[in-house]
Amino acid sequence: MISHNITRAILGTAASLLLVQCVPTTQDVNTLDLRLRNLDSRVVKLDQAMGKYEGQGQNNPIDQLQKNQAEMANQLDKLNNELLELRGQIEENSHFYAQLGEDNSEFKSSIQMKITDLSAQLSVVTDQMKQISDQLAAIKSTTETSRQAAEEAKTRAVAAEKEAADAKKKAASQSKNDTTLKTIAPTQTKGSSDKKEAEKSSQSAGSANQGPGKEIYDRALSLFRLSKFNEAYRTFTQYIEKYPQGKMAPNARFWLGDCYYSQQEYELAILEYQKVIADYPNHGKAPAALLKQGLAFEKLHDNDTAKIVYRKLLDDYPKSEQVEMVKKQLDSLK
Repeated sequence: MISHNITRAILGTAASLLLVQCVPTTQDVNTLDLRLRNLDSRVVKLDQAMGKYEGQGQNNPIDQLQKNQAEMANQLDKLNNELLELRGQIEENSHFYAQLGEDNSEFKSSIQMKITDLSAQLSVVTDQMKQISDQLAAIKSTTETSRQAAEEAKTRAVAAEKEAADAKKKAASQSKNDTTLKTIAPTQTKGSSDKKEAEKSSQSAGSANQGPGKEIYDRALSLFRLSKFNEAYRTFTQYIEKYPQGKMAPNARFWLGDCYYSQQEYELAILEYQKVIADYPNHGKAPAALLKQGLAFEKLHDNDTAKIVYRKLLDDYPKSEQVEMVKKQLDSLK
């Protein structure tokens, strides 16, 4: 039993103290004896308590404490291992987030550069749109001015026709009252020299019908029909520069507009057509230029201006071959 072993140890310790010290007194012996008895009593109680646990099939408190301590040590080891794993994961995550931060920084820099480029492009496009808007506004203003001028010319023409009719009536009235016969000189017979002069005039008239620079004009027209619009544009421009007063100048100017129109450069085409309308209002290409100008405005989704152009064509050129098509276009825009 554990109590006997403890008792022996205590007695041995007491004996050693007695041998080492000087001769003890009776009081010291009694005091020591009392302490030994108390200690022995505690040992006996402790021994009884341990025996009680063993008799009940239970572990004694010391064994239980040792067992709990062992279990706590195991749990502590597990916690240490888990802590080490967590530290490893934290280090990996830290490295990952650091790399992710670098990638995000590069991505942000790339996005910022793209935004800067797009802003510059947007600024250029905005400037171009402003220029186009200014040109279209100028064309609208010119069209309105031309319309007003056409109305004034029409009014003047009506007044002139009325004056001419009045003058004709007046002349007819005077001729009835005039009793004097007018003699007409006989027509002189043409000689051989007159015939030669007539033949010479006829040849000159044929040459004038073709006009100078016809070869350049025909070459430009052939290029246009082959869809070589840039080359055709340069060749028509060459004709206009060399023969600005040439007979085919209005046609060449019209084809310049068609070169732009065929390449979907509608704003530039409108400007070229306007030159035909303004510079050659009495030419057969003027109503054609108005029609193509209206179609160009439709391509630019400016239907209001297209309607104004179509109505001007109907007012100024009511007998032109473009009238039927213009009426169809106006019906489609309602």
